[in-house]
Amino acid sequence: MQTKDLILERLQRLLCLGLDGQPAAELIPGTARIWTEHLANVSADRLQTAFDAVEQSCKRWPTVAHIRECLPFYAVASLVEPEKRIEPEVSNESRARVAALIRETARMFRA
Repeated sequence: MQTKDLILERLQRLLCLGLDGQPAAELIPGTARIWTEHLANVSADRLQTAFDAVEQSCKRWPTVAHIRECLPFYAVASLVEPEKRIEPEVSNESRARVAALIRETARMFRA
């Protein structure tokens, strides 16, 4: 569901609750426009969670700020997993060359 559709649906649900302080019927279209403008950049999943929390706890008509306060943090699962690091195989010959380079570098600094 798109964010705009979600906001409109959840506003309708809030209206059904008959909360104190809810806007008059003629103000609902303007309320919907303002809420959509202010919440358009929030993902639908996060908005759904915020509206669920508001519906369960509010006793008065919520504001956009109240909805924003109820937004969950971004889910860790939605972040891109970093690539797994592959450890290169290191041969004894490579280890010996690196050790020799370290000794040579140390000798140059002591001189």
